[in-house]
Amino acid sequence: MQPKKTKAKLHTRYPLSSVLIYNGSTILHFLLGGIGIALGYSFSSWAGYAFAAVYLVLALAEMYVLMPLRVCPNCVYHKAPDSLCISGLNVISKRIAQAGDPNSFARRAEGCFVPTTCTWQR
Repeated sequence: MQPKKTKAKLHTRYPLSSVLIYNGSTILHFLLGGIGIALGYSFSSWAGYAFAAVYLVLALAEMYVLMPLRVCPNCVYHKAPDSLCISGLNVISKRIAQAGDPNSFARRAEGCFVPTTCTWQR
């Protein structure tokens, strides 16, 4: 008897609880990173606070500004009507960016900092 094949459940609109968990864990991750930087440079020093603040600003800007501007326009969720991706960033992206080419979405992870595409790491 052959094992039963199950199909993956596809979402055109993720549940709001999933979006909140995703974004909550992302923000918690950023906060823990900022606290780690502040602790690493000691709370008694102004440098720890400064580096932690810079890290938090850059991390949040990359996630909630750069991603919706550069990556999300090429995602299929950007063009799908009444859709909600797991991060919810497609909602932001629809307001601040024009739709891109979904065929180029796979190229989002290219460059020298990506181990599978960087030639000097091979």
